[in-house]
Amino acid sequence: MRYHALLAALLLAPACHLVQETPLHHAVHAGEIAILLPHHAGPVWLAADGDSSAQVSRAVESNDAQTLESLRAEDKAWPIDRGAQVRVISEHFNERKVTIVSARDAGKTGWVPYEWLQPVPPSQR
Repeated sequence: MRYHALLAALLLAPACHLVQETPLHHAVHAGEIAILLPHHAGPVWLAADGDSSAQVSRAVESNDAQTLESLRAEDKAWPIDRGAQVRVISEHFNERKVTIVSARDAGKTGWVPYEWLQPVPPSQR
């Protein structure tokens, strides 16, 4: 049994690094500038705090407009322009706290899943 576990670990270890991170394709971290480009269509929704971030993400992924509008009415989330530039100011697991640095909502701060962020090349900052 121990042999099988060791063999499985050796065979699976190379698969852990299948995605090669590059300066233009990587998970952004605190201090970096990024563009909000989620995989879904429509506006990007920022959660006001870490507690409401998961709720916002679920509502966006399931196209639950009623929940999003309810969160907006409670000032727990708001939509911003797709493609807005943000500065990542902190991270918690798969979420990033960001400050909008471009677009009409400049200065607002909120939380988004890291998957919604694309690094900005240094030449475009």
